[in-house]
Amino acid sequence: MSAYAAVRIPSPALLGARSAGEKPYAPFVSCPAAHGLHRTHLRSTRLGRPLLAVSSDVLSGQKSLGSNSSPSHHAVVSREEALVLYEDMVLGRVFEDMCAQMYYRGKMFGFVHLYNGQEAVSTGFIKLLETRDSVVSTYRDHVHALSKGVPARAVMAELFGKATGCCRGQGGSMHMFSAPHNLLGGFAFIGEGIPVATGAAFSSKYRHEVLKESNPNGLDVTVAFFGDGTCNNGQFFECLNMAQLWKLPIVFVVENNLWAIGMSHLRATSDPEIWKKGPAFGMPGVPVDGMDVLKVREVAMEAIGRARSGEGPTLVECETYRFRGHSLADPDELRKPDEKAHYAARDPIITLKKYILENGLASETELKAIEKKIDELIEDAVEFADSSPPPPRSQLLENVFADPKGFGIGPDGKYRHLPLFVNPCAPASCVAPLPTFSCRVTALGVALPTSTGGLESSQHFSSTSSQELSSLMMFGSMAPLSVLVLVFFSARGCSAASFTFVNNCQYTVWPGVLSNAGNAALSTTGFAVEAGQSRSIEAPAVWSGRFWGRTLCATDSTGKFSCGTGDCGSGKVECSGRSAAPPATLAEFTLGGGGNGTDYYDVSLVDGYNLAMLVVPQGGSGCGSTGCVADLNGVCPSDLRVVLRSGTGASESVACKSACDAFGSPQYCCSGAYSNPNTCKPSSYSQFFKNACPKAYSYAFDDATSTFTCSSADYLITFCPGTASTSHKSTDHNPDATGGMPRNEGLPSNDGGAMVILGGYEFSQASPRAAREAALATVSLAALTSSLWLIC
Repeated sequence: MSAYAAVRIPSPALLGARSAGEKPYAPFVSCPAAHGLHRTHLRSTRLGRPLLAVSSDVLSGQKSLGSNSSPSHHAVVSREEALVLYEDMVLGRVFEDMCAQMYYRGKMFGFVHLYNGQEAVSTGFIKLLETRDSVVSTYRDHVHALSKGVPARAVMAELFGKATGCCRGQGGSMHMFSAPHNLLGGFAFIGEGIPVATGAAFSSKYRHEVLKESNPNGLDVTVAFFGDGTCNNGQFFECLNMAQLWKLPIVFVVENNLWAIGMSHLRATSDPEIWKKGPAFGMPGVPVDGMDVLKVREVAMEAIGRARSGEGPTLVECETYRFRGHSLADPDELRKPDEKAHYAARDPIITLKKYILENGLASETELKAIEKKIDELIEDAVEFADSSPPPPRSQLLENVFADPKGFGIGPDGKYRHLPLFVNPCAPASCVAPLPTFSCRVTALGVALPTSTGGLESSQHFSSTSSQELSSLMMFGSMAPLSVLVLVFFSARGCSAASFTFVNNCQYTVWPGVLSNAGNAALSTTGFAVEAGQSRSIEAPAVWSGRFWGRTLCATDSTGKFSCGTGDCGSGKVECSGRSAAPPATLAEFTLGGGGNGTDYYDVSLVDGYNLAMLVVPQGGSGCGSTGCVADLNGVCPSDLRVVLRSGTGASESVACKSACDAFGSPQYCCSGAYSNPNTCKPSSYSQFFKNACPKAYSYAFDDATSTFTCSSADYLITFCPGTASTSHKSTDHNPDATGGMPRNEGLPSNDGGAMVILGGYEFSQASPRAAREAALATVSLAALTSSLWLIC
């Protein structure tokens, strides 16, 4: 008979209560099972039912911490089991680190929440499940999907918004789903997934008891993952009650990483020990060290076994820690450095690796082979995602309406049963409008959102008759109020952005333009800007890509165009989808990447340096200038220097390589064993770039000081901002002592519509976007007011 049958409390393997008299380690919350089995006692409820409790001395203060050394008590695992666990955890870590790189390069959109540090929880539970078992996740779902068997290619492609993703590009980061793997979804709102998981468990029980679809190996099990911030929500308590009432085959797994976004767990709940909520409903409540995969696996094995045999649900609290901010948009400034350092020292992957080596389960060489295999797998996933096609426009409204003959997009890509919305333009010249999902209104024209939440392109209707306008308004009156409100609040942040390139160098610069995969190509991908001249181009409000400057360019006798630095290899002035060959200074942009009109941008020296560059937002709000204004070519370290030699034998430094480009070492490239922020640290070479250009990216994980945000601005990109061209007056812009931004009167003003001074140039026009947005807001407000009047 199971240890649970009589009293419905965990067996000794699941008790994991705290030891008496153990000194707490303030200010952190412990991982309770880190000390093996400890003193517990039972007390009776008013119903006479035994309840697991812990010694009162640990309830009066902080929970005690687990030791930093190897734990003395572990479940026994075989060599094969240990290697499966290690490979799965490394897969999750390397995948998430690559996600961070791709996000900051503009390959991913919206919010992206990473799982670094919590791998022991996912691996410890999911690798014990069968294919028929189900997993329900949260917005931090990438690693759960990988552990459940969803291919890395499919997960990465989904993050890229591509048609080859596990949700065909329509789910994105927070909504992973795979029916073949019984991954029942990631859920963006906390608590949403718990009722779904409870329903899946009910389905298993119903098929077994009512439909008599018995399986000799027991019931299908559902594992529901959620965070500590969810455990005060009503759905949590309601589902615990129903699960215990019907003895559903489900395991509720609390990934208590101690922080609910920016709210400390200790400030948000009357009793921080979440596991004790289980016995309140008559089910076992179990705490476990979520930084130790072997302890998690031991608890998971028994909890899953209980569920499969029909003994009912278990609530497991895994105390863990995330190594990054809440999302990649979070600078992670609320958590104290000593807290983060403490948990970084308890890295679950390093802990497992140490256990494997100390117990002779595998050699260092074998583990390195696994790491290399994973690196190659993730590189392949990125290449696959990047080269995959975006979803077709006809996919936009698929699986939205139940009636296949109702309003929607037909196989021909046209809107059905509403002639107004049939595309009257040539397929390549515009996008058919859909007012209920509109983002931008330009002369009452509409641009469609893509499946990843942004504009499909900058193309739109710009000529709508008064009769059509009336129809639009009538249609809007029938639309959900929330959609109309969305139209109103989205209008400001959805107009096109203008990029103005100013050449303050004493020579011609050829800017290069590359749209990231899945983004519309701009009107040009390469052009020349003579010394002292400027040129502007426009980009859609939702767009990501990069700009750079090419130098020393010429056309040879065969007509082939090439450049000494920043060459894109197209053989033409237009780069036509090709990126810059390192070394090159890059300006990287993600417009509207936060889903709320927020732009993300940076100037990166990760691929080296060839040209001083300054990015200054024009208009907008919450904006900051960034760039690298120092001339680094003359002071570049000799082993990074790119030298041009003339026919007379004279030489000149024309660019400065990154250490990765120069040496190809993993420690400089942040690859292999150095593919995460804990192992890849700034080098003396990256520090050279950082000292000279404090606001620029200096190496792959230089995130905190190098990424800037702005709402709805245009951008001024100046080459050679610290020197004047020969055809205009100059202002001396010598860098300060650190080689950083100039400190004299030439510093750019960031006020919308104010005069901007750059090396003697004067720009005193107001931001074009500001004028557009004022008109758009007026149109949107009028449309919203009229629609509300019609509804009422």
